[in-house]
Amino acid sequence: MHTFEDVSIVHDGSTSIPSFLSLFTNKLRPSLTHVVRLTSNKEHYNITKQGTNVKKIGKSAWDSVLHSRRALIFKSKICYFQMKIVLIHNLNDEKNGGIFIGVSNSSSISKTTWISRSSVCAYNIDNTGLDENVDHKIVYNAIAGDVLGVVVDLEQDVILFYKNTQLIAIGNKKPSTMRPMYAVVWLYHQNCEVEIGDYYPYKTLEHYSK
Repeated sequence: MHTFEDVSIVHDGSTSIPSFLSLFTNKLRPSLTHVVRLTSNKEHYNITKQGTNVKKIGKSAWDSVLHSRRALIFKSKICYFQMKIVLIHNLNDEKNGGIFIGVSNSSSISKTTWISRSSVCAYNIDNTGLDENVDHKIVYNAIAGDVLGVVVDLEQDVILFYKNTQLIAIGNKKPSTMRPMYAVVWLYHQNCEVEIGDYYPYKTLEHYSK
């Protein structure tokens, strides 16, 4: 049990303490990041840390999808989730990426649903032509260490994709037509590993407005 002795403030009245107040305010402000927990109906993945860490143990191929256990939760009409790329592949003869991330209006998804009418997904490389359900805003290549973020904004009725804090793509479908929505992820390469987490605060993302 916490007592009043757990936190103490010593202040002589001669100086202000803005740094403490700022830190305290930030602690009280809830994060907009939704830490989704992934699952799959196939045994091609090693899923740990309560569904937030995934490593592909099957052969390199597009097969079963990973999806959030539950439909996305919205805070102030925003749902924001992030996935860090731990490893894309460890094969010397493989130079390309192989990760899709996005949303779908169902958790019962086929192998290639990223190109169907039920999903909006971005690829970790912009020039493959595989992610036809998004419009690319910049040239990008997300690699190990980068964080891919997805923002579903019901206020502006738009789905946004970020590499770290930079806006990289915009979905060409309105989220208002897709609810309920689930987070979806595809991993192509064997040993590819990703981790869901809270990395970049929502307020640090590149601003978007119609």
